Amino acid sequence: MNKNFLLSLTALAVMTTVGYAAYTNGSITDLSKVINNEAEKITSVGSNYLSALATTTQKVGGTAERKAKNEGPNLSVSVGSTPKAQTILAASKDVLFANYVLDTTKSSKDLVVELMKLTLSFSKNANPDDLINCRLGGIAIESSLLSSTSKEFVVRNLVLTKGIKSNLALNCDVVINPKSVSGSTFAWGIKGKVDSVVVKDDSGTVFVAKVANAKNHNATIRNSGELKVVLDSVASKARNISCGSSMPMSGLKLSAKYEDISVKSLSFKFSGSAMADVVKKITIYDNLTNVLGKGVFSGSTDYTNASANQVNITFNQQFVVPKDGTKSLYITPELSNELVCKNAKGKTVAIDYNGVTSATGATSASTIILTDKISAPRNTIR
Repeated sequence: MNKNFLLSLTALAVMTTVGYAAYTNGSITDLSKVINNEAEKITSVGSNYLSALATTTQKVGGTAERKAKNEGPNLSVSVGSTPKAQTILAASKDVLFANYVLDTTKSSKDLVVELMKLTLSFSKNANPDDLINCRLGGIAIESSLLSSTSKEFVVRNLVLTKGIKSNLALNCDVVINPKSVSGSTFAWGIKGKVDSVVVKDDSGTVFVAKVANAKNHNATIRNSGELKVVLDSVASKARNISCGSSMPMSGLKLSAKYEDISVKSLSFKFSGSAMADVVKKITIYDNLTNVLGKGVFSGSTDYTNASANQVNITFNQQFVVPKDGTKSLYITPELSNELVCKNAKGKTVAIDYNGVTSATGATSASTIILTDKISAPRNTIR
């Protein structure tokens, strides 16, 4: 509705009311003076109102104008806080090293990142060529500059939708036989240089994005997983045994880190004050009922003959120690009959763990051999 029309109606109503009051209390002349005075007041009020309205309109218009100036192509780039520090293995596929955050929430236009420079930092004994098939958001990246502690990569033609925050994953594969020393580290990031990210909007305008120096947590490379063997203190206790008996003498706990590990064979050694021939054979169980393998000593009574006192047992089925998990093994020797071992009564027998002779990492496919040794409790023949 027209503002002047509203003011006219308001003025007419006020003058009529005031004029009537003046007429009822005085003359026509008084009425005329009153009307003239009130008209001047109304004119002044109207002018002030219109002036205030104009000022308000200008302020609103100014805000809209400033907002329009803020609109347009806009992009900021940063590196996310995940993944955390991690260990990566040889032959690993599609490892997530970093997440790059591309923010277009302040942009009114769709964008194309024509060029984005990524930085791979690495420790002294690391080889950047151990990381292959690297890609950002599924797009392959190109190797560029190389220095003694960093390598620059370039990704091109990333299409970004306006008004959203995109998280683009940086993934790589690891070569089967890394040249990096086990324990070396890698970290992906970006440098806050003027030319780190070059962008074009849908109208063809080219600009550079806002970028700050940033990198993700370290990824430590290992050539294989880790296998550890310890004595099972519950299953391994010194006890009295009888000739011709067969009972568990000791147990081992095997634990794996970084990957599942398939154990294929173990070595054992006869020890104690008795001769090795008192033990006919030894059997390895994984749950006291499932037989993994069996072995026999050479039967030599020459205790000084080391090979006669050792046996390598190859498992007849798969035995996998899960990543970050533990599995147990139980060692059960079968003693010779009374005729053979009667002279061994009062002497001791033990089957010591003598190392892992064959194991394989599920991811790295690396062969794992352990030469550590564990002495088992001595059992007395009665």
